[in-house]
Amino acid sequence: MQHEAQRIFSCLFLLLLVFFSVLPREAAAASLTFVSDTISTSIPGNVANHTIQFTIISAVPTSGRIILTLQAGAFTVPAGLDYTDIDFLVGGVNKNLAPLAGTGTGGALGTSIVSGATNTFTFTLNDTDALAAGSAITIKIGTNAAFGVIGDQQVKNPFAIGSHRIEVKTMNSFGVVLDKATAMVAVILPIRVIGFTKPSLATLDTTFAPTAATTTMLVNPDGTKLLAAFPQNFVDFPDEIRSLVLSFQKENFLPASTPPSSKTIIGKVFEIKFSRVLDNSTITNFSKPIVVDFYYTDSEISGVSENTLTPYRWDGFVWTAIPGGTVFPNENRVSVPVSQFSALTLMGEPISGPVPIPSSAASAGSSSIIAPSIPHIITGISGTAYVSPITGASVVRLNADGSFVQLNVPVGFWPLPVTFTITAVFQKSTHSIAPLPAGLAVVEDRLYSVLAKDTTGNEVTTFIKPLTLTFYYIDVQT
Repeated sequence: MQHEAQRIFSCLFLLLLVFFSVLPREAAAASLTFVSDTISTSIPGNVANHTIQFTIISAVPTSGRIILTLQAGAFTVPAGLDYTDIDFLVGGVNKNLAPLAGTGTGGALGTSIVSGATNTFTFTLNDTDALAAGSAITIKIGTNAAFGVIGDQQVKNPFAIGSHRIEVKTMNSFGVVLDKATAMVAVILPIRVIGFTKPSLATLDTTFAPTAATTTMLVNPDGTKLLAAFPQNFVDFPDEIRSLVLSFQKENFLPASTPPSSKTIIGKVFEIKFSRVLDNSTITNFSKPIVVDFYYTDSEISGVSENTLTPYRWDGFVWTAIPGGTVFPNENRVSVPVSQFSALTLMGEPISGPVPIPSSAASAGSSSIIAPSIPHIITGISGTAYVSPITGASVVRLNADGSFVQLNVPVGFWPLPVTFTITAVFQKSTHSIAPLPAGLAVVEDRLYSVLAKDTTGNEVTTFIKPLTLTFYYIDVQT
């Protein structure tokens, strides 16, 4: 009986010995050196290219393997990513890749990718070529892989901000680990920069307590305004707040980012900052939204559909629309509740097709005329001016001697924008063609011609509302 027990124990010992001999052995593995992973963007949740570099310490024999693992549950490897999205370089020289390892000198490295739970990339050497100790390895994953074909799949970054792990192992054909190392990849929000190429047009620096409702207003040199209405207790502390508001010409906004498709920046760009007076710390969180009102001029929205005006905020990368805005066309104002601040501006879409006449201008008996503070000025023998029916305009044809003629175009004069061309010629040259009625004398020695064409190219001779033409002459002509 005792001999039988010894035989069973010996058999179990041999089985355990065989079992452990086939498991990967890491105890004696050396460490890879110079391990790094460079990603094309560190923005959380964005897809990125990876460039992994390391130097192996122990030679990898034929049919050996290199296994790269991106932290599971953090990085996302798409199911469509395959060997065509990868470059494998040894000493800067690209190696051929294929789904299975090739044979003979120069044969392809077998490439196996398991996404999801493991996120592993396994590269198997062919049966002839080994990797010498000290070999510098570079693995490119994504659209940066350009050997043979350009990759079209990328790995998605973790959504969580922080450091995330990648692991590299080298093994022989029996699965014994030769070298291994771990590197960390930082996923962070990049620094967001706002700046302007010229000084501000206007600055409003105020200090107030949040325990009472407060209103501040910045006024630009041209009369446009930005008003901010702070509700009571809009922050969760009672001590004083500093509000700094600056306005800039849109051309001087530093991040050279174009507005979204079909959008046009209206007027100014405003930068708004808040800080706590107690410790000068920046305030970014608010208990209640702050209502911001943008005021604009008629000339600023010339050619822009007023009902498309929308407030936008620069989020550090792109302009994003601020929801909840309301347009008050009779007041030239857009109001919106804002909970996040940086650079703010108004945007709108160009007028296209028939333009609805504003209700205020289309009311019965209305004869209001818009005359902007900066009218369209025409000089020389002839000139043109583009006028929107939403805004109307005052078009002035200025002569060299100081006399001029002014054409006042009311709101809602025509369904489409119209280009007016005013031409002035000396009347003397037309006396033989158009003689004056008996008893009349020439006071202004010019003849004016006004040509109007809408955006379809059709000439307009009759308008929905009358236009007013006023002549201004100089005394020496009388």
